[in-house]
Amino acid sequence: LEKLGVKDVEVCFVSALEGVNLLEPEEEGAKTLMDCFGRFVRPPQKGEGKAFRATISSAVKKDKKFLLQGRVLRGAISNGSTVLNPCTGQRAAMRLDLGTEACYAGDFFGAEVEAEVKEGDVICESADEANVRRRFVADVKAFAAIIPGRVGWLWMNDLKVRACVVSVRGADGRRRKVLRKGEKGSCKVVTERGIVVEKFKGARRMGRFIWGVEGVEG
Repeated sequence: LEKLGVKDVEVCFVSALEGVNLLEPEEEGAKTLMDCFGRFVRPPQKGEGKAFRATISSAVKKDKKFLLQGRVLRGAISNGSTVLNPCTGQRAAMRLDLGTEACYAGDFFGAEVEAEVKEGDVICESADEANVRRRFVADVKAFAAIIPGRVGWLWMNDLKVRACVVSVRGADGRRRKVLRKGEKGSCKVVTERGIVVEKFKGARRMGRFIWGVEGVEG
């Protein structure tokens, strides 16, 4: 192995048939298979160091509180942490479901907050406010003709909101009257209310969307 460029080789002799050096060492000082696994298998990194973002799939008001269901898109959150709904500016402590101390990227969760939250909203930590926009420019690929001035629906994660494409440009950057099916370009979008939008490179789930007009295929 050293001739192949593999250095610092450690050899562990095991026998699955007799159970030698699998869990317990046969001799004092001997390594076991589990010891070797523990040294090179790293625990999965679930984005604890990244800014927390979660999308809300369901929000029900009960008395002065909102009962939420959602999914963590990025980062992590612990029980009792203060969260912010950037669309309303309201802050509140989030109490996770009984028995849940923390949630990480990809986890589904249930929680209770004393702040106004709607289905499709994105919540974040108070110390790291999200980017809320009503107007933004996005790179797109047309699955049907995109004509400026049309009002349609924009879907992003659990969000569905009215949106209008006010202008389009082709891949060459020139302004166009229409972006035809199959073409790539960019468009300026205006939504009926502020939504959380981030750059696709830094947060794919919050940087991509689908826009369409009812009755138009594609």
